[in-house]
Amino acid sequence: MQEAVRLEEANQSLEFIIDEISERKYWFVRTNGGDYYNEYFNEGFIAVGFNSITDQSPIIRAEEDPVYKIALQEKIKFEAESSSTEDKQIKPGLIINQLKRFLVEMSVGDIVLIPSVNSQYISFGQIVSDTYLINESELAEDGCPFIKRRSIKWLKTLKKERLDPYLYKAIMSHHVITDVSDSATFINRSLSDMYIQNDKAHITLRVRTNNPIQISDISTLINSFEEIAVAADFSPEEIKAIKEAELKINVQSPGPVEFVIAIVGIGVVIGAIMAINVHKAVNAAKEQGGEVTTAIGFTGITQTCKINRPSQKSDDIDTQALVKKILNSPDAVKKIEKIKETLDRLDTKLPNEKDSQD
Repeated sequence: MQEAVRLEEANQSLEFIIDEISERKYWFVRTNGGDYYNEYFNEGFIAVGFNSITDQSPIIRAEEDPVYKIALQEKIKFEAESSSTEDKQIKPGLIINQLKRFLVEMSVGDIVLIPSVNSQYISFGQIVSDTYLINESELAEDGCPFIKRRSIKWLKTLKKERLDPYLYKAIMSHHVITDVSDSATFINRSLSDMYIQNDKAHITLRVRTNNPIQISDISTLINSFEEIAVAADFSPEEIKAIKEAELKINVQSPGPVEFVIAIVGIGVVIGAIMAINVHKAVNAAKEQGGEVTTAIGFTGITQTCKINRPSQKSDDIDTQALVKKILNSPDAVKKIEKIKETLDRLDTKLPNEKDSQD
């Protein structure tokens, strides 16, 4: 019987966090050419202009009353022409649409993206408040002049060159506020390498090599998890979920490799990734001259996995049992070694591994 690995000297704590995502929208919010980026980020808010309109009632009324809409457009046009802070070139109808998005369509829980100067950095955050107003006396000198605001909890910032390639289109919009919900998949996997949405688990590996991805490597990524599940005698339901998983891969490396599987199959992938972590830890200990002994169970490596649910307490997954199930199978261990070689060759970041931008 193949024994699981225990490291006497390498006491590692490896944690997987799986976020469960509820329905939400995604917005790209301009920062006046980056002028407001630092204030938005440091103070935790986003804002929209035309301070004379302080709530959603005139926007809603304009949607229902064409005559009032014309009057509102004239009011906005006059304010833009007499203001030193508003863009005089923007059409009143477009401004109404921007205000509608901020005041009516945005909701607590939605995700926003904001760009720095020249979009060198993109920050991702979550809306945590309804619209609120501040007094004009509270406005920072030479800062954002808008009084309508929403509080934001910033989650992550990425350099433009590290951005998911499929997000470039979303950040090219020149509107003040753009609904980028059609890019939800790419935003979600930028925020989290492991998440659950609509009864599907999304697990993303990050390929960092600049070398082309070979067909043999793609074949390994496609087939190995199913082969591990079969060799380790996972349930027919789990094997079926892995077999039917979607694989989304960027053919130009570096880039993401995303597995989309039914929730029932998530244990196979998590167990396999954790087994790869054990294998890496063993090799690292050997390279550093440490002693490696084997036993059933783990004392040198602590691995935990939990699912963060939006409306209830987190669920813990029995990771020890998952890893033991795989490492107790000699055939499964051979598959682990094979996929590890592929991941190493592609310089792949696993979901629980940190890099300089995490």
